[in-house]
Amino acid sequence: MKHLSKGTKSIDEYMRGARAKADQLALLGKALDHEDLIDYVIDGLPEEYKLVTDASNGRETPMKFVELHEKFLNREADVIHLQSASPTFSVMANAVNTRS
Repeated sequence: MKHLSKGTKSIDEYMRGARAKADQLALLGKALDHEDLIDYVIDGLPEEYKLVTDASNGRETPMKFVELHEKFLNREADVIHLQSASPTFSVMANAVNTRS
């Protein structure tokens, strides 16, 4: 679990993979504590998920895995939207600059 990394996987693939590995460990008699699983998941994420991880770390009671998965899915959608909107913005900025 220490080598868990999102890489190029979608957040859904990443979270399902993390859950599957945790389940495999439990079957082998080496169950992970819920908080440890969350920590491993968070440690394997890139910077763009920092807003969610900071919110998770600031809570008095830890988030459930399913709740965290949902928040990461929402964040992934935001990141994809921002990435797809960025080229349009730069094209528009160039058009405005060339007219000046």
